[in-house]
Amino acid sequence: MESCKYRGHALVINNHQFKTDALKNREGWKADSENLQKLFNFLRFEQLELCNLNAEEMKEAIANFARDEKSLNASSLAVVIMTHGDENSFFGVDGRTIHPYDDVVLNFHRDNAPDLIEKPKLFIFQTCRGNREDPVQQVFVPQYESEALVAGATGGQPVQRKIVPLPNMLLVNATLPGYLAYRHTTEGSWLISDFCRIVRSKAREDHVVDIITEVSRGLNDREVEAIQQIHPENLLSRKWFLFPRERSPHDLRTPSEDRLEFVYIIPLVTKPAVQFNGHIVCRPLCNCF
Repeated sequence: MESCKYRGHALVINNHQFKTDALKNREGWKADSENLQKLFNFLRFEQLELCNLNAEEMKEAIANFARDEKSLNASSLAVVIMTHGDENSFFGVDGRTIHPYDDVVLNFHRDNAPDLIEKPKLFIFQTCRGNREDPVQQVFVPQYESEALVAGATGGQPVQRKIVPLPNMLLVNATLPGYLAYRHTTEGSWLISDFCRIVRSKAREDHVVDIITEVSRGLNDREVEAIQQIHPENLLSRKWFLFPRERSPHDLRTPSEDRLEFVYIIPLVTKPAVQFNGHIVCRPLCNCF
């Protein structure tokens, strides 16, 4: 992988204010937004946050991100979607749905984005995938909400589909199919909170898959009465380190071997955009060192 102008490029879709009574507003969204902004600043990623998109706007934003000049010239990519969902769909603020594979991931498929094949790509989906709680402990936790639907919302139906090659991707679903994902009404969602904290503490030592494993362990060990188990799907072909490791004089690896491990080269810094394909960013986001 050739040297890139940007260390990374991140898209955050943060739906929190819905236009249908079937979907509650997502309290705690601001904490998630702030945590992600700090995280991507720490990682020195170019970043863009879009809020309260309907389903068609979500599709358009993701497709445009995959073709964006910064994405083409970044060492790695991240897409974070925070909204309501069910087992087969993510919801726009209009109550209409998009499919996580057809409308999100396939934009980065090798046939649709050949220039992104070798770039490691992280997808985090902070949504419910059903209404089930942990079968052992069925309890009510007053300070926490779920990303589940309320009566009347209509989700997608299960369909049979082929699994297509999706090179160098790591997908992290907030929960298992059929289950709830939790969000604190002031501190933000469990997954986003723990992910941001652990990345900041471990990114200079561990590769991304090990970090996700620790996030999973942390969620399981939370001292609350509900349980949330994340569902990662690892399609990476190599280890992904977010920061270059220190090289010793006895390290005989060549630069090409470094690239095989997705070790980044820190790029130039440019001014962040405040608009993206007609959508207004919630606030200017900085990628300062």
